[in-house]
Amino acid sequence: MDKASKIKKAIEAKREEMLLVGMIFGLESEVVLSKSKELDDLLNRFDSLKKLHNRANSRI
Repeated sequence: MDKASKIKKAIEAKREEMLLVGMIFGLESEVVLSKSKELDDLLNRFDSLKKLHNRANSRI
């Protein structure tokens, strides 16, 4: 599994985890906020990886 696929899988898992925690603790809880930040980090990593890949392909 390549790096992008691993990050995509982690993004989906973190989304599910955040939604579950939100249903248990409420959407404004600190736990959900923490999960949201973790999800943001994963999304930013995926976006950076995608941009890097696009730059590499545009040089060809």
